[in-house]
Amino acid sequence: MCVRGLNRPGTARPRGRVSYVIGKHNVADNARWKAGFDADGASRQAVGSRSGTEGRRKEMPYLLVRHRVTNYEQWKSAFDAHSLTRQANGSRGGQLFRSDSDPNELVVLLEWDVLETARQFAQSEDFHELMQQAGVVGRPSITFLKDGEQVPR
Repeated sequence: MCVRGLNRPGTARPRGRVSYVIGKHNVADNARWKAGFDADGASRQAVGSRSGTEGRRKEMPYLLVRHRVTNYEQWKSAFDAHSLTRQANGSRGGQLFRSDSDPNELVVLLEWDVLETARQFAQSEDFHELMQQAGVVGRPSITFLKDGEQVPR
């Protein structure tokens, strides 16, 4: 087992430092092990642990937007300036991708608090006006996603 920077109960977590506990072991009965692991979640949380299995049972809504822009730098400036509005409407941030063959073709994947809030945000007049002002070309492809699942390598 490898332990790096483990926080002990009653100690403050250092700012800017990520702590991990990585363990590898063989399990004879995975269902029984998982039940015990899940039942011990409160103890791990008490010391500041965030397990890889915590949160998987919750719906994880995402807003996926794919579009072309006339000028990436202009669009990115408008996108960055709009971050507080996204956050106030339930966005938890996400990822931005640029096509390798056309740097003005973009895919934005944003995690959201609640799927319906993401839908309302994406259908709002303000959102569409901002996209036009930012230089989005044509009609963007907007998709609402939920229940994502991590897949193995």
